[in-house]
Amino acid sequence: MGGALAASRAPIRRLHLLHPKLTDKPPRICPERSTVIRTRRFDTGDVFHYLELNSTMQSETRYKVQVIDRALAIIEVLAAEGPALTLAELAARIELPKSTVLRLLNVLQRHRFVEREPRSGDYRLGLKLVELGSAASAQLDFVERARPWLRRLLDATGETVFLSVLDGAEVLAVERIESPRTVRVPLSAGGRTPSHCTANGKALLAYLPEGELEARLGPGRLRAYTRNTITTTGALKNELRRVRALGYAVDREEMEEGLKCVAAPIRNMSGAVVASAGILGPAFRLPERKLPAVAAEVVKAAEAISAELGFKEPASLRPGQGRKGAVG
Repeated sequence: MGGALAASRAPIRRLHLLHPKLTDKPPRICPERSTVIRTRRFDTGDVFHYLELNSTMQSETRYKVQVIDRALAIIEVLAAEGPALTLAELAARIELPKSTVLRLLNVLQRHRFVEREPRSGDYRLGLKLVELGSAASAQLDFVERARPWLRRLLDATGETVFLSVLDGAEVLAVERIESPRTVRVPLSAGGRTPSHCTANGKALLAYLPEGELEARLGPGRLRAYTRNTITTTGALKNELRRVRALGYAVDREEMEEGLKCVAAPIRNMSGAVVASAGILGPAFRLPERKLPAVAAEVVKAAEAISAELGFKEPASLRPGQGRKGAVG
């Protein structure tokens, strides 16, 4: 009994080290077991959690809660003390055996919440958190912050403008404003398009690590939509290098004949690419000679939205410079 009780209290002891604002909550009675269950609260900024303490911790539900708490503690430690930590450092921070921490890390890594650096073997936060952050931003004030700059882009180009995020191998339009011109391209918010043959997609794919890019696209040839569609991963990687060099992507009638698109990446505070902004219009209004000027307006809008999200551009991320983590 003593060993079980000590084990049940272990999460509280370790969380007390991480979260000094630890307070008791009055005990409550669990009728079905006739036992007293004590709860304690730990705060992380504006978020708090209650953990249950009892003498056995034999309930499957409570065990699952404990596992979730421990996994979240790993993520929080990596966020606070990263960018990367060893297995031993993580185990010491949360006061759990290395074998337990390793099992949790394997699960987190499988779901891309955590990644392991190939050379050092250290652990860092994974890109799944970037995806979730992108989704949360889109659902909160991200679109509101971007909308004024999208309207300015519409005024500058006269073409339909959009804001997109990456979702698997597709791009999701989270906002769009249609062109007032008689001949225009309708685009619905919430619409999905392939990422490999659209400018908004290529502007996002260009900054993925190679392994993630290949995982998203899958094996084999890419689907052809027009005679201009890129259909091999090798050719697409060459195209993505050009995107990084220029700082923007172009869809030259690759998704649909008669349509062209220009898009540029949007970064968050940490520099991660989380969305793209762009324009879509009929090909006859977007000849090659006009694309550099249009692209300059698109890049300006994307940079303004990035600044709204707290990004301050270092010299290493300017067009033509190398970008850490992107496909080589």
